[in-house]
Amino acid sequence: MIRALITLILLAATATGLAWLMDLRGGLLVNLGPYQLETSLAVAAVGTLALAVVLAVIWASIRFVINIPHAVSHYYSGRKRDKGYQAVARGMMAIGMGDRKTAERSARDAHKFLGAEPLVLLLQAQSAQLSGDKQAADRAFRTMLDNEDARTLGLRGLFIEAQRRGDPDEALSFARQAQQDQPALAWANEALLEWHCRQQNWSQALALLQRMQKQMDKPLYRRQRAVLLTAYATSLHKTDAETAFDLGHEAVKLAPDLVPATVLVAQLLISREDFRKASRLLEACWALAPHPDLAHAYIHLRHGDSPVDRLTRAEVLTRQNADLPDSRYALANCALDARDFTRARQLLAPVIANRPTTRFCLLMARLEQLEHHDPSAAQIWLARASRAPRDAAWIADGLVSDHWAAVSPVTGRLDAFLWMYPQESISYTDQPNGDAAGSAPIRLPPAPVAARVVQDSKRPMQKTATSVVFPLVTSPDDPGPMDASGDDEGSQTGKPAKPVHLFGG
Repeated sequence: MIRALITLILLAATATGLAWLMDLRGGLLVNLGPYQLETSLAVAAVGTLALAVVLAVIWASIRFVINIPHAVSHYYSGRKRDKGYQAVARGMMAIGMGDRKTAERSARDAHKFLGAEPLVLLLQAQSAQLSGDKQAADRAFRTMLDNEDARTLGLRGLFIEAQRRGDPDEALSFARQAQQDQPALAWANEALLEWHCRQQNWSQALALLQRMQKQMDKPLYRRQRAVLLTAYATSLHKTDAETAFDLGHEAVKLAPDLVPATVLVAQLLISREDFRKASRLLEACWALAPHPDLAHAYIHLRHGDSPVDRLTRAEVLTRQNADLPDSRYALANCALDARDFTRARQLLAPVIANRPTTRFCLLMARLEQLEHHDPSAAQIWLARASRAPRDAAWIADGLVSDHWAAVSPVTGRLDAFLWMYPQESISYTDQPNGDAAGSAPIRLPPAPVAARVVQDSKRPMQKTATSVVFPLVTSPDDPGPMDASGDDEGSQTGKPAKPVHLFGG
């Protein structure tokens, strides 16, 4: 609407000017030597305008003739560029489909039409990786370092290639260069953080994590900071208890279900003889993530307590979740110390009837030895323990550990250890008459992985750890009584195991 209005105004102004020019009296007189030209102002204006138009047409024609070679060159270069980008697109799709030959051919065509552009170099590197030519991929990524737009991409590719070669020092150097170029680059910061964690440079790791805070989700940042604080406090608790307590206390605030941090802070409070705060701290963490380390620290809070006092403390800790396996184990163990054998047997009965793990079998062997002084019954339970399912443990990237650590010793991944049951792959041969001929191996389903606690939503999602498989050469279950169908009473094949409340991720 505004454009139309402006156009009308301009037309009106032009018409008004022409009318005014036509109404003017007088003329124009031009002397050219012996010639004299006389005309009106209107005719002179029209003639001048016509002359300008003719000169403009002549100049445009001259420019067109002069620019013909450039136009032809631009046309062919445009076609060449289009063919190059088509080759890049075709090569990328071939790489996605795993078509090595098409990817290599497309990379050659793209380089022919486009030269050493970043996308062409990336296509060459990826086609070389698909073909297994590591040297060609390395050359392509190094060529990117000379291109300002593709430098970060080249460093990323060289970093990955160094990791594949198993050269952590070179990979670290590429990550440092990328981090210097772009301080907020996520993969470079993560690589440096992983390196600091491997070297146990906890203070530098915390400082780097602080700089990464804006690029991270808040729950993930809080969790990883709590893990680093716990590791730092653990390294200082023997030499600088005050600093260790401050670090551990902050870790507990950031992640209340972080069992190692809670146990460490509780131990430091116990050393100060502040038993009340230690008790409250352990009770709060137990409500979120029941764990054997919490039960042991709580039950043995005061040195010199009688077995009956420890049993009372165990009852206080487990009163809200007394049916959990960890609660029953802690109570039964304290009951055995207090020589309350009836109570211990009642606590263990539901667990023993449902495929007990190793620690419950060992506890039953101890019960038989202390209550009945029956070595034969104890030996039976010890035999069952050797073939019983394994208890939950700290597991990270296939490695089983008795103790928690901040990083995985296998991959260096931060917060990798999970409290879970190792997955068992069990197979055996049924030979009822001792004759192996004609018998087929019977495969049982693997033991289910322990479930996470209900409060697991507080921990951010991360990569799932690799399952741990323990091939066993013995029978898959304990030699308990058999029913008429030949199935073990303790077997619960096909039923999911009860969830174990644990700390992990």
